[in-house]
Amino acid sequence: MAVEGCALIGDANSDLRMARAAGVPVVLGYRAGWRRPVALDGSFLQLDHWRELAVVPGNAAVPPNGSSATGMVAPRE
Repeated sequence: MAVEGCALIGDANSDLRMARAAGVPVVLGYRAGWRRPVALDGSFLQLDHWRELAVVPGNAAVPPNGSSATGMVAPRE
């Protein structure tokens, strides 16, 4: 699979930065994987719960901040 078709949801800054460096187009931080929310690099979109993200194959993404990426939709409240 080409990197352009990939996404990464990570709970560590090293994961997020590695994905960005590799050219992964969708990189999201997940803060709720630990007892206390981790301090992730603020330059990445971040999720606090999986319900903030819905995957819709073939559609454009609308992460919580409204920017676009391929293959995912974050529901709006």
